[in-house]
Amino acid sequence: MFASQFNLRFAWGLTQYRNEARACLFVNSGAIASHAMDLRTPAGRGELVQLLVDWSLCELHQLGVDPTIRYRSDLRCWQIDVHDTTDPTPADEVGIDVDDGGRAFRTVPHYVNQIYVAADRLFGRHTRCFPATATEPVSADAPLMEDVLLKDSWTYVESEGRIVGELGEVEFHRRIRPTAQDDDARRFLPTMTCGGAVRISRGGAYTVETTDTVLGEALRDVLRTGPDGFRFHYAHMRMASFPIAKRLRSITSVYEMIVVAADVLDAVWFLYDRHQILHRDLSDNNVMVQDREGGRNCGLLIDLDNAILNTAETIDTRRIRTGTPPFLSVANIEQMGVRPALVDELEALLYLLIWLGVWGCTCMNRGRVLFEDFRAVLREYADIAQTRLDNPGAAQGMDTASA
Repeated sequence: MFASQFNLRFAWGLTQYRNEARACLFVNSGAIASHAMDLRTPAGRGELVQLLVDWSLCELHQLGVDPTIRYRSDLRCWQIDVHDTTDPTPADEVGIDVDDGGRAFRTVPHYVNQIYVAADRLFGRHTRCFPATATEPVSADAPLMEDVLLKDSWTYVESEGRIVGELGEVEFHRRIRPTAQDDDARRFLPTMTCGGAVRISRGGAYTVETTDTVLGEALRDVLRTGPDGFRFHYAHMRMASFPIAKRLRSITSVYEMIVVAADVLDAVWFLYDRHQILHRDLSDNNVMVQDREGGRNCGLLIDLDNAILNTAETIDTRRIRTGTPPFLSVANIEQMGVRPALVDELEALLYLLIWLGVWGCTCMNRGRVLFEDFRAVLREYADIAQTRLDNPGAAQGMDTASA
């Protein structure tokens, strides 16, 4: 559903087993089913008919269609609005709106006609990426001058429905942008042009879209995973950045792979040393290749959705494993409770290099490789994780040694 319809925020479903029918609502954090409608009784059949009538009377946004994504028949392309909060702007400026939290933003339309990455899972972040441009085509026959990568995703946060500032990747790019203009930083990190949380207009007011606002007060407390009331909570984010890079499979030599790995290491160290940011999701999907002048390829580290600030005030407390399974550090995948550190980043990069060395850059069947077999080769690294568990302070020493 979500892969074939990139403008779908959530989805409705109807299931039937024998004489019972249920309505289902699918959101990022899970699925909710209604009570069973007994089709053997007049009351149950009446409920089903009422449900179908209600669905037929719903507006598109109530059926899950994103109102900030619409098809422009006059231009024969899609228009996706980015609600930009990257620059401080006065609320009374022309073209500036204010959401119900008092945050000013401006709407920047982007135009797309193809998709690079589709949301291929029922639950989770539903990340989608489009080659796009903020320049409106002059006509339907004019080609799109795609110069940025537009990313639409639902960022994981743990909260009680509160949105503080601009969460996730956009906020981290705001932090690094003043220093990322340096030539060295621009070489291995993307540059964000605009971005922010997606706002939905309701009753004349703009509201930051989250899974809580989708579910409403009546349903948002249904999706719980434990007796303490913890639940998965997502905020809808959108951003544009450049350059538009290529996948790792474009690498043609061992030398290029070494250059890309060195650039990624520079990026990891830049984030950690200059901004105390841990990336937390080094994988073959987040390490890209970009063309430089002279035809030389270099590495580009993308996707800060899982990043955290490595400060005493912002210790990561997520109760899910963060990252891509084959490249998770031992401490992360075993959820040992130790504080995330730079050594986890280096461990993930090591696994990535081993992965590329064993399976190659063009391996397309990653899902078929047994995860346990891959980790068995690296079993000795469990000793490192146990050392960190016995002495959490050793992580700082490892970070210093890594530097």
